[in-house]
Amino acid sequence: MALPTIAVPTFDVEVYSTKETVEMRPFLVKEEKLLIMASESGDKENMIRAMQQVINSCSNGKIEAEKLPFFDLQSIFIKLRSQSIGNESEFNLICGECGHKTPTTLNLDDIKLNISPEHTNKIMITDDIGVIMKYPTSDILANEDMPIFDLVVSCVDKIFTQDEIHDSSDYTTEEMEDYVDKLTSDQFEKIVEFFITAPKMFHNIEYTCPKCQAENTVVIDGVENFFG
Repeated sequence: MALPTIAVPTFDVEVYSTKETVEMRPFLVKEEKLLIMASESGDKENMIRAMQQVINSCSNGKIEAEKLPFFDLQSIFIKLRSQSIGNESEFNLICGECGHKTPTTLNLDDIKLNISPEHTNKIMITDDIGVIMKYPTSDILANEDMPIFDLVVSCVDKIFTQDEIHDSSDYTTEEMEDYVDKLTSDQFEKIVEFFITAPKMFHNIEYTCPKCQAENTVVIDGVENFFG
């Protein structure tokens, strides 16, 4: 005789980069075990990989987490974590002056997607030539040693003029590197601004250290802050 099926509630999440609304379920014990193992490893790449696997499972394959921009991966995972085991995360604030650890509880609902009003993925590098950028995936950003030049090359989606649109997928990496190599410093900086102003998930905590009375501002933005 088969065991009874347990109904699982669902909820909707918005994927900012695609403007889609996707139905998801909370993660289950098997997925929570995966997240605990990744957290205990202390390895950022393991944590990102676990987040991707859990999002893929909980969206029933409707989301390809490996292709998500990093901010979407964080945003969806925070909502998923909040719906699954609660919206509070406990961790220590570390004083920048004396190193004292202060236990705190963070409401994950306070972590918002911050979007700069100046942000755009369409950048004119001359009066008649422009580029359309795509967001770096979490796999790309997991490589913290990637030079900014390589990041720009990997995220150029299209190059356009008034009459033509060139898709980067139609060209080799070497051809795209050569094209970016021939930009002026000012043109290159215009593209770099795309990454500087891109949407980001973060929350600032301001507090006074109870030991040395130093004023601290802690920025909560790393994947390790979302696992607890």
